[in-house]
Amino acid sequence: MAKTKRETAIHDTLGRLADTLKAEGAEQVSVSYVSQRSFSLTVREGELEGMNTSEAMGISMKVWIGAKSESTSLETNNPDDLSEAARSLVKSTLAKPDNPHALPADPAQFSKVRTNKR
Repeated sequence: MAKTKRETAIHDTLGRLADTLKAEGAEQVSVSYVSQRSFSLTVREGELEGMNTSEAMGISMKVWIGAKSESTSLETNNPDDLSEAARSLVKSTLAKPDNPHALPADPAQFSKVRTNKR
Protein backbone atom coordinates (compact mmCIF):
# COMPACT_ATOMS: atom_id res chain seq x y z
CA MET A 1 0.00 0.00 0.00
CA ALA A 2 1.37 3.41 -0.97
CA LYS A 3 1.97 6.00 1.72
CA THR A 4 0.10 9.27 1.73
CA LYS A 5 2.00 12.57 1.65
CA ARG A 6 1.19 13.04 5.34
CA GLU A 7 2.52 9.58 6.26
CA THR A 8 5.67 10.25 4.24
CA ALA A 9 6.18 13.60 6.00
CA ILE A 10 5.70 12.00 9.44
CA HIS A 11 8.08 9.17 8.55
CA ASP A 12 10.69 11.68 7.36
CA THR A 13 10.28 13.80 10.51
CA LEU A 14 10.74 10.77 12.77
CA GLY A 15 13.80 9.68 10.76
CA ARG A 16 15.41 13.12 11.07
CA LEU A 17 14.60 13.16 14.77
CA ALA A 18 16.23 9.75 15.29
CA ASP A 19 19.29 10.93 13.36
CA THR A 20 19.50 14.07 15.52
CA LEU A 21 19.27 12.04 18.74
CA LYS A 22 22.07 9.74 17.57
CA ALA A 23 24.22 12.68 16.43
CA GLU A 24 23.81 14.20 19.90
CA GLY A 25 25.15 11.00 21.51
CA ALA A 26 22.25 8.59 21.97
CA GLU A 27 23.27 4.97 21.42
CA GLN A 28 19.75 3.72 20.74
CA VAL A 29 16.53 5.62 20.14
CA SER A 30 12.81 5.07 19.84
CA VAL A 31 10.61 7.75 18.28
CA SER A 32 6.87 7.60 17.69
CA TYR A 33 4.01 9.75 16.45
CA VAL A 34 0.44 9.63 17.73
CA SER A 35 -2.56 11.40 16.24
CA GLN A 36 -6.08 11.42 17.62
CA ARG A 37 -9.31 12.94 16.33
CA SER A 38 -12.62 12.79 18.19
CA PHE A 39 -16.19 13.93 17.59
CA SER A 40 -18.99 14.12 20.12
CA LEU A 41 -22.66 14.93 19.79
CA THR A 42 -25.02 15.78 22.63
CA VAL A 43 -28.70 15.00 22.15
CA ARG A 44 -31.32 15.95 24.73
CA GLU A 45 -34.95 14.94 24.38
CA GLY A 46 -34.42 14.04 20.74
CA GLU A 47 -32.86 17.39 19.80
CA LEU A 48 -29.24 18.04 18.91
CA GLU A 49 -27.87 20.18 21.72
CA GLY A 50 -24.21 20.39 20.88
CA MET A 51 -21.37 19.10 18.78
CA ASN A 52 -17.64 19.14 19.58
CA THR A 53 -14.54 18.08 17.72
CA SER A 54 -10.97 17.85 18.90
CA GLU A 55 -7.64 16.86 17.45
CA ALA A 56 -4.35 16.09 19.14
CA MET A 57 -0.94 14.93 18.02
CA GLY A 58 2.24 14.06 19.82
CA ILE A 59 5.77 12.90 19.20
CA SER A 60 7.55 10.75 21.79
CA MET A 61 11.27 10.11 22.09
CA LYS A 62 13.24 7.67 24.23
CA VAL A 63 17.01 7.36 24.28
CA TRP A 64 19.49 4.95 25.82
CA ILE A 65 23.10 5.77 26.56
CA GLY A 66 24.87 2.90 28.27
CA ALA A 67 22.73 1.95 31.28
CA LYS A 68 20.91 5.29 31.26
CA SER A 69 17.59 6.06 29.62
CA GLU A 70 15.20 8.98 29.43
CA SER A 71 12.06 9.85 27.49
CA THR A 72 9.93 12.86 26.64
CA SER A 73 6.98 13.78 24.48
CA LEU A 74 5.90 16.94 22.71
CA GLU A 75 2.75 18.19 21.05
CA THR A 76 4.52 19.85 18.12
CA ASN A 77 6.15 18.88 14.87
CA ASN A 78 8.11 22.13 14.53
CA PRO A 79 11.64 21.10 13.44
CA ASP A 80 13.37 23.67 15.65
CA ASP A 81 11.38 22.61 18.73
CA LEU A 82 12.07 18.94 18.02
CA SER A 83 15.81 19.52 17.55
CA GLU A 84 16.03 21.48 20.82
CA ALA A 85 14.06 18.79 22.66
CA ALA A 86 16.37 16.11 21.23
CA ARG A 87 19.49 17.94 22.44
CA SER A 88 17.93 18.52 25.85
CA LEU A 89 16.85 14.87 26.14
CA VAL A 90 20.36 13.56 25.47
CA LYS A 91 21.87 16.04 27.96
CA SER A 92 19.41 15.05 30.67
CA THR A 93 20.03 11.36 29.98
CA LEU A 94 23.78 11.82 30.44
CA ALA A 95 23.15 13.54 33.79
CA LYS A 96 21.17 10.59 35.18
CA PRO A 97 22.66 7.75 37.23
CA ASP A 98 23.01 4.32 35.62
CA ASN A 99 19.96 2.07 35.78
CA PRO A 100 20.85 -1.52 34.80
CA HIS A 101 17.13 -2.43 34.74
CA ALA A 102 16.29 0.07 31.99
CA LEU A 103 18.22 -1.48 29.13
CA PRO A 104 16.77 -1.18 25.62
CA ALA A 105 15.09 -3.90 23.63
CA ASP A 106 16.74 -5.40 20.57
CA PRO A 107 17.44 -2.58 18.04
CA ALA A 108 15.64 -4.52 15.29
CA GLN A 109 12.37 -3.82 17.11
CA PHE A 110 12.82 -0.07 16.56
CA SER A 111 13.38 -0.23 12.81
CA LYS A 112 9.77 -0.75 11.74
CA VAL A 113 7.16 1.88 10.88
CA ARG A 114 3.61 0.83 11.69
CA THR A 115 0.53 2.61 10.45
CA ASN A 116 -2.87 1.63 11.78
CA LYS A 117 -5.60 1.96 9.17
CA ARG A 118 -9.18 1.95 10.32
